Amino acid sequence: MKDTILEHIRNTKLFKDFELKTLEMIFNNYKHLFYLKTYGSDEIIYMQSQKCTSLDLILEGEIIIKRIDINGNVMIMDSFKKGQDFSGNLLFSKDAYYPMTVFSNRETRILHLERAFILQLCHSNQQFLETFLESIGTKNFILTQRVTLLSLETIREKIIFYLQQRALQENSKTIEIKSSKKEIASKLCVARTSLSRELNALKKEGFIDYDNKTFYLKEQLFSAEL
Repeated sequence: MKDTILEHIRNTKLFKDFELKTLEMIFNNYKHLFYLKTYGSDEIIYMQSQKCTSLDLILEGEIIIKRIDINGNVMIMDSFKKGQDFSGNLLFSKDAYYPMTVFSNRETRILHLERAFILQLCHSNQQFLETFLESIGTKNFILTQRVTLLSLETIREKIIFYLQQRALQENSKTIEIKSSKKEIASKLCVARTSLSRELNALKKEGFIDYDNKTFYLKEQLFSAEL
């Protein structure tokens, strides 16, 4: 495997603690248990109900997980960027089938690690095992938050919950949100115009302030009842 690819692998969360020589040895030993593939922009990587057979490392680009209903309505459920991994919690489940469709958001390079690769590495390397389990735990926590968000009834409730959780993640009342309002609205399952209207209302009422991509959360936002 080329050194440039190994550098990309080392920059992922799962392999950040490995030395390059160790990574080279691992991937030489397990070279029959992984493959590298590049996807074009907006290409389908996995269809809904397709069987999950690998844990995937994003070496370049970004993927988006979408739920598409029978009427063609699209809801963005999650996204993963360069350095992140996905499918790990699904790979070892009893019913390992993708519940939603996975797209590339732009040209994306993915390293697909087969189930046997992960099992052997977990067995031989405790450091990887701990990192892998931590990754699964974090993703399950995020999924729980997502379910909670979708269960909220009003747009205001969804916005407040979203901003509160971002503040907790960043440990700051000043948060940077790089997503566009259209992308945020899709994540919250609301119309973009409704999102903008409610954000303006929260600003006028003194709960938040914002400019461009920066949100300043006031103390009363954290005592707001959902």
